[in-house]
Amino acid sequence: MREAGIWRQWGPTGLAFWEIMALAGALGCLALEHIVPAVVALAGAAVIELAYGTAGRRLLVLPMIFALGLVLANARQESPRSALDTNPPAVRVPVRIMVTDAVGVPGGRYRVVGDEIRFSAGGSWQSLPGRLVLTLEGQGSVPLPGQILEAAFRIRPVRGMANPGVFRIEDHWGRNGVHWRGFVAKKDRDFVRLGPVPDGPLDRLRLRVRSVVEPLSSTGRGLLAALLYGDRSGIGLELLDRFQRASLAHTLALSGLHLGLVASFGFWLALGLGWIRSGIYLLIPRPKLAVIMAAPLVLLYMWLGDFSVTLVRSG
Repeated sequence: MREAGIWRQWGPTGLAFWEIMALAGALGCLALEHIVPAVVALAGAAVIELAYGTAGRRLLVLPMIFALGLVLANARQESPRSALDTNPPAVRVPVRIMVTDAVGVPGGRYRVVGDEIRFSAGGSWQSLPGRLVLTLEGQGSVPLPGQILEAAFRIRPVRGMANPGVFRIEDHWGRNGVHWRGFVAKKDRDFVRLGPVPDGPLDRLRLRVRSVVEPLSSTGRGLLAALLYGDRSGIGLELLDRFQRASLAHTLALSGLHLGLVASFGFWLALGLGWIRSGIYLLIPRPKLAVIMAAPLVLLYMWLGDFSVTLVRSG
């Protein structure tokens, strides 16, 4: 009995209330696509709570938070049915979209996401609900967010293999409201028209950075563009294969590794500032000064990388 009391006093105490509730909510979101693993994990969490004797009213609140997470995830996901009720022509037609995102992928391609979809059929322009992902082959002008892109291609719904329990491409894009796709081959790239470039100060800065990278050699340009602002279109498939064989393909994606390197410049700047004026450490400790110096650099790098998911998570 005495040993059991010591265990309760000094042993593991289980999760806090907010931690177990956050876990239940996350499992509810997961249940939208993987109901069985989510329910099993929720039952495991309940068993752990019972084992530690901290269940009480938590067991009543646990399924409620789980259901709330499921409802919120379902509300967040846009249903493709309303978008797919519209049937665009099954032929190539002029299409006009507003670019919201453009990512360069290896092999000289760009993946462009746009909304405000309009296509010309029967001599008139018609609107299409939802968003569209367009693959552009070949080198050409880089689409920028805010530009109007016009090209001729066939609009198809986003669909993948109907294999249960595996990754579904329509679910992946559908969560972002993307229900349509298109493809422009390399031979048709010259016919893609882009509207005027946004004229904001940040847009001009982005274009200036690109103009500095463009004159470099093809390999150097591709690698620097990939590491600086996430544009991997200049990386050839042969070079990508070499990185994959060396298990270094992950270094081409913007991530915490690159963010850490950028943040390290803040440390060296703080060190140099202290070497020039050592008295500054009496006002601001060196670790805090390093953070102050690194913060603008990190934010600038995240902005150049278009605040990708990996950068935001690492930041």
